[in-house]
Amino acid sequence: MSANQQLADRIADQLRQSGRLRGFHIEVAVDNGAVELSGQVADRTQHDEALRLTQAIAGVATVRDRLAVVAVPAVTPRPR
Repeated sequence: MSANQQLADRIADQLRQSGRLRGFHIEVAVDNGAVELSGQVADRTQHDEALRLTQAIAGVATVRDRLAVVAVPAVTPRPR
């Protein structure tokens, strides 16, 4: 397994283990310590947490943020 893949796996594991991230879809790409996060999170708090967690991992030199904040719609009951 390449060093890029190992770092991407460590980042993905950290994101999955975070208690603050729920209902997210984040893809991680790594090229020699340069990380790109793309996908969707539910709110700004999750966005900031994903960046914070990624930047804290050893081996991460830079993070390119391509995350979109997409509010999860509230469930509305259908009229009967």
